[in-house]
Amino acid sequence: LGNCNNLVTYNPQEDFLKLIMCGDGTALGFRFGIPLYGTWVWNLKDHIDRKFMDLFDVKNLPVLTKEDGKDDGNDCYSNSYDTSQYDAVVEKPPQLDAEHAGKLLLRTDDDVD
Repeated sequence: LGNCNNLVTYNPQEDFLKLIMCGDGTALGFRFGIPLYGTWVWNLKDHIDRKFMDLFDVKNLPVLTKEDGKDDGNDCYSNSYDTSQYDAVVEKPPQLDAEHAGKLLLRTDDDVD
């Protein structure tokens, strides 16, 4: 994590690999204006997605501790995450009867600008 006061400007790349799964075991991709298609593109996207999700596996997460063991007022280091936004108890809305649910499903956004 380092020192939170030394932020680095983010400079995004101009082009990037765009991959979309088609749902039938194939995928469509574009890079440098070149179209890509097929099961090999699906396999590539699946591999990239799985490697990304592996980053969040508990065994791969870093242990967050203060470097020097003292509280210097710097919020860059923390021994725990603030999960309060995820822990809120939300009451479920009442279940709709079939007629009311059907009317809601028929609504459109045609008149929305």
